[in-house]
Amino acid sequence: MSAARDLDAVFRDQIDEIVRAVCAAHSDPKRGPVVVELRYALDRDWSGEDAIHFTGILRDPEGRDFYEISETNPIREQVYELVREQGIERLPYLSFQLESERRALDAAPDDADNVDPS
Repeated sequence: MSAARDLDAVFRDQIDEIVRAVCAAHSDPKRGPVVVELRYALDRDWSGEDAIHFTGILRDPEGRDFYEISETNPIREQVYELVREQGIERLPYLSFQLESERRALDAAPDDADNVDPS
C-alpha cells in the first residue's frame, strides 16, 4: 500500500471515530436530538479550501416537524471540537436532516427530468 493510501486510511479512521463518538453521545432522546447517522463527504468548500461536509441524520422529534438551532448546537459544537482535537486540517461543515426527510430523498427518483409531465 502506498504512503498516500496509508495516510488516507488514517484520515478516514479519524473521521469514522468522530462519527462514532457523536452518534454515541447523542443517542438518548431525553438529552436532546438523537443522531441516528452522521454521513460525511470529503471535498472543497465554496472558496476552494479542503472541507468535510457532515450531514447529521436526526430522529424525527415527537409532535413537531423540526429542531430548534439551540437543540442542534451541542451536536455541531462537538463535531467541530473533535475535528480540531484530531488535528484534521479541513474546514468542517454540518447540516441536519430528519429521518423522514432522508427517507423521502432516498425514495425519490434519481433523475427528476425523466418524470412524465402528464
